[in-house]
Amino acid sequence: MASCYALPYGIFGFTCWTLSLLSNFFIIFGNLPLFTPWLWRKEVYESQSIYFAFIASLMTIGPAIYTCIRCHEEWILIILAVGQLSPWAFKMINDAEASKSNYLDRDYFYLACGIPLTILLSITGWTGLIALIIKLEHTQYAVNHFIFILLASFLFLICIPYVKGDSKKAIRYMICYVAATTHLIGTHYILGKISGDFSGLKSSGVLSALIFFVGKRLLFLDISCNC
Repeated sequence: MASCYALPYGIFGFTCWTLSLLSNFFIIFGNLPLFTPWLWRKEVYESQSIYFAFIASLMTIGPAIYTCIRCHEEWILIILAVGQLSPWAFKMINDAEASKSNYLDRDYFYLACGIPLTILLSITGWTGLIALIIKLEHTQYAVNHFIFILLASFLFLICIPYVKGDSKKAIRYMICYVAATTHLIGTHYILGKISGDFSGLKSSGVLSALIFFVGKRLLFLDISCNC
């Protein structure tokens, strides 16, 4: 079933998700773009150039489309592939909010696109994960019920109104990020189990997965300009 999947999964997928989590975390809490140390602690954060963001987005969306084409007979995998884009969408929100003290025209675009896309892609990813769990329920690949603990990430949303202090905005954004993208942990685990390849590096679509991985990292290079 997972042989057509050409995006990160298994340990490789979890690494990809973790790096995105850390990248968002450091931008929100300390203005520290993880992959551009020369911009650390810059007085004013600037969102990524629209042109560079476009290139990074092509390298992220392209492999997802390629996976959908390869897996056209497996609708659940198509949904999971689309859901993999939720961190990409959240990065647009993060960029716009982090640069609010120096708002550029592109930041309004990032915010207008990022919010609805994050919601839509997150719902898609969670739907795909739940559908996959149900499909595998009575097979040798059935997952233990502990996988449903991932749904507990939504409980953190209840805490948002009660977050106080100087870092409340940053904490709220990280809670939203976790709730929006934690479905990927379940996806990476289950696809690794189905394929028998928990490394995520032995599939025929590994080149596409690597391009996706690089594209996700380019989103956090934060090479900015007034364009």
